[in-house]
Amino acid sequence: MEKAITKYFATQEIKVNRVVKLCKGTNKNTYKIFADKTYILKVYDKDKSFLHSQIKWLRETHKYADIAIYPLNENILHITDKFGYYYEFFNGVEVQNAKIKNKEFWFGGKIAYFDSVLSKVSKKKTKSKFYSWDEQKDIKKLIFQFKTEKSRILSLVKTGFDLIEKDLKNIYLSECRTQLIHRDLHYSNMLYNKGRIKIIDTDCIDYDLLPYSISVIMSYCFSKKFNPKSISDLLQGYTKRIDLNKTELELIPLLIVKRKLVELAWLKGQLKLGKHTRKEFEEFSGHTIKNLKNIINNYSLLKQFFKKVKTKTI
Repeated sequence: MEKAITKYFATQEIKVNRVVKLCKGTNKNTYKIFADKTYILKVYDKDKSFLHSQIKWLRETHKYADIAIYPLNENILHITDKFGYYYEFFNGVEVQNAKIKNKEFWFGGKIAYFDSVLSKVSKKKTKSKFYSWDEQKDIKKLIFQFKTEKSRILSLVKTGFDLIEKDLKNIYLSECRTQLIHRDLHYSNMLYNKGRIKIIDTDCIDYDLLPYSISVIMSYCFSKKFNPKSISDLLQGYTKRIDLNKTELELIPLLIVKRKLVELAWLKGQLKLGKHTRKEFEEFSGHTIKNLKNIINNYSLLKQFFKKVKTKTI
């Protein structure tokens, strides 16, 4: 595949210096391409049926001329199924490093804008999966990669699953909308360039619960301590465009926990592929576990916060 990628980009007058395989998943292999100074690219080599669905969704967005934030409009994302993959070229500054006024409110609004566009692309309904602790073999395996404090980390992660399972019994998932969302839209996956936004890592787009979209970025508000202002600003920015009903708001604390558990599983996959040293792995996983601990410690406050949010009838 690496040779095929290099040969293909040569026809596009792009000189490829190096191709690195990033990760392997059920539906994709991901490659990062280092080309000349102008180009940084990622290639997604996908399962054929999944690839065609993805291409269809992305091409459908062309119908909405006002999508300034979507890279297709600026030829940043190029699609080809010649080799069964599509690739994206991106440049710009990560949003977290950009000088933007009221950043959280602004960012919440951009996520909602993208979700509103994807809701028009496909109306299919599907169920989101909440895996129990016993089903999370990947996360269990990850825990045993740590050289120290295994029992403390194992207990913390199990607590996360227990919170999800306990609270799900009191929530009617049928009242929560499911649609196409990005599913990994955080500060590093939105690039700021000349006043415009470019969304990257679009291989994550799939059907999921609507509030999971804003929950992903909220899960990063616990790096030091619970930051209710950031949570509030993100929510206000999001709900200015998309109203969330009572059930969807009550789900957000669960989804914030779920996001961190998913991150741990992903990090385990990275270690297996040898993309990080043991020291780097423990450092990266340590940040995620610290966030998860802060989320769990403030879980009751989170639930109270979202119960107090006023909703409109949808």
